[in-house]
Amino acid sequence: MTEEIEAQSFEEEDVEFFEFKQFNKNALSVQLDTDTVYPEVIPPYPSLLAISNTYGYFVAATNEGFIYASTQDLHELFDNSEAGSKELLSQKIHFEISEGKVRCLRLSSDQLTLIVVVEGGLVLFYDVTKFASEKAGCQPFQIMTFPDDIRDLRPNPGEKYNLIAILLVSGIVYIKDYLLNNEISKIEGSKVGERFTAMCWSQKGKQIICGNHLGQLMQYTPEGTHKSSIQPPQELQQHYVQNVLWLESALFVVAYFPVIQEDDSELDVFIISRETKSKTLYIKSPTICSQISSDHPKLPYLYMETIKDWGPNLKCLIICASANSADINLIARDESNNWTSLNLSDTTRAALPLSEVNDEDTLPVGLALDFTCMESWITRLTADENTEVPPVPILYILNNECDIVAYRCFHKDAFFVDESFSGMSPPQKLPVTGHSSGMTLPKRDLSHSTTSTQNTTVLSAPIKTESPITDPIETGSPIVAPIKTASPVFAPIKTASPVVAPIKTASPVVAPIKTASPIIAPIKTASPMIVPTKSGISNNSLSSSISYDKNISSQKKIRTPPPDSTPSRNLGSNQPTEADSKTPHMIRMNATNNEINELHNLIEELENSYIAKYHDRTTEQCFDNPDAWLIGDLPVITSEINRLEHEASSMSQALADLRRQVNEFSHDVHIDYVKTTKDIEHLMYTPSTITVGRRGILQSRIKERLETTFKVGCYINFQRLFVYTNLYLCL
Repeated sequence: MTEEIEAQSFEEEDVEFFEFKQFNKNALSVQLDTDTVYPEVIPPYPSLLAISNTYGYFVAATNEGFIYASTQDLHELFDNSEAGSKELLSQKIHFEISEGKVRCLRLSSDQLTLIVVVEGGLVLFYDVTKFASEKAGCQPFQIMTFPDDIRDLRPNPGEKYNLIAILLVSGIVYIKDYLLNNEISKIEGSKVGERFTAMCWSQKGKQIICGNHLGQLMQYTPEGTHKSSIQPPQELQQHYVQNVLWLESALFVVAYFPVIQEDDSELDVFIISRETKSKTLYIKSPTICSQISSDHPKLPYLYMETIKDWGPNLKCLIICASANSADINLIARDESNNWTSLNLSDTTRAALPLSEVNDEDTLPVGLALDFTCMESWITRLTADENTEVPPVPILYILNNECDIVAYRCFHKDAFFVDESFSGMSPPQKLPVTGHSSGMTLPKRDLSHSTTSTQNTTVLSAPIKTESPITDPIETGSPIVAPIKTASPVFAPIKTASPVVAPIKTASPVVAPIKTASPIIAPIKTASPMIVPTKSGISNNSLSSSISYDKNISSQKKIRTPPPDSTPSRNLGSNQPTEADSKTPHMIRMNATNNEINELHNLIEELENSYIAKYHDRTTEQCFDNPDAWLIGDLPVITSEINRLEHEASSMSQALADLRRQVNEFSHDVHIDYVKTTKDIEHLMYTPSTITVGRRGILQSRIKERLETTFKVGCYINFQRLFVYTNLYLCL
């Protein structure tokens, strides 16, 4: 069946029925942190501000971590700010994160869990109910790591508050249960090289839509089942989905951006409506949030916040801001489903303050709506009369200098018909306990190369080894195997003897594993050993995944004999007995080891064959023409790109070192120049007062400095001194 496509567009319209009113007309912004100015190299897709409208708090990222404060304290600080001032928010808790810069802040749908995305693929989960009691010492109750940077993270907005969707920069989407730390699904493109660039849950969280680098929208269930697809607008060629907002069951707001950018490239925003199964309507918006001119241009990221069903003729209002624009624009839909871009007057627009560093426009790094301010406010609707207005939503914008601005959203037509916004409600009190209650907190010993720490089970019996194990298993995945494979292969340690390691206890010894983090083996402490449960075996690096038998209980623990149990043989022996090697267990272990070695050899042969196959293509220099590339060339091309990037980085470092050395040398030469000039002037103008010995010292010192300078080629700086020296050394 052929799909019917209809293309439309809507225009910009000057309006007076809607206005942004400064929360305090005397003070535009409040400073959240004095030491934070977000770097210009920050990725174009951060979201560094989040607000809880249920419990009345907000979080914002800083250079060192994030801050937590109540919206009520923020309201009062704005109210009490003096004219022309920029007050500093002092009623806050600052949480430091040493693992890296915060790139995204999200709240679970029940708003009891704060999810912090850190650069390097790290995700930290905090129990908000513990912030008030534990203050800055509060630790995350769950930690996840991924093999790539995270582009976006979206909590499920429905009843399944424990589900999150993680989009990696590499284009893979993971659906995970963050309470159990289980992977629900892994969503990848159906074709080789296809990658996702944006995502959004449906309103009830029952499905998720993912936009890819081809401009397509792919609809999935949380289990990863593909449901439907939407093609990009026909007029767009080589555009990827930059962001998507799922408004209703068949209505989307989609921002597209060119794959190959020009200096004047802008976002193309479309309203996409599936009228029927065979008809799709594409409605093009006028330009949204034009980028500012800058010496350090950024790629756009379209922030979108919505207000629905407010007053007459406003069915939906979308507030838009972009990471590379100082504009705050509005898209509105009326009760007849007609779309319009609202153009406000200069005095009623939302604006960001100018930078205090360079007087240029600041840029947004976070956008949020506050529905908790229940106080009426005063505004002037006529030239000579103040009017009291009931509570309205407040728009907060966080800029790249950690200043937050606040605007009241004023729908005048709704006010004139005495229709208040129904979404306003006072904040509730936080529960005493949250989702981390009863959970074992993970260890906070992390770096970019470490694997994740998960919920753990503690063994009561300490483990001691006689000597270090010198041949640990090499693997990049959480499974104990000497090879990299996607299948759950388990293997014993490669060693000359079939025994894993001599031990002094009846407890089994788990061999150390070489992961991306430093090796922690062998264990020589009497403290309890942390052993992951079944629910925590996968280490979230997700380089490989293990499918476990669902019948195995997730609460199963590794058992150890009681402390008073008597060993059946001398456990202190350093060598296995002959009987040990003939037991069924050791026979199976040896057989498994042999099979794995054979598989390892087979993989090595395939790798060698692959290298030989593409060696000829490399020598033929066929990579100069992208049209001649084959799918098998991608690893070689990637390797070459990495090599060139490494060389460029090394060259940049070398140039920086050279510049530093030149600056240091220039400084030293200048000092010598000044000192030599003074010595020569001393000889020139006061020869009669200088003794013969003193004259000899000055002459020797001048000569030494000149020779040192000439050796390094600084003849130009000392030409005049050279002439002076020839004339006056004889004095």
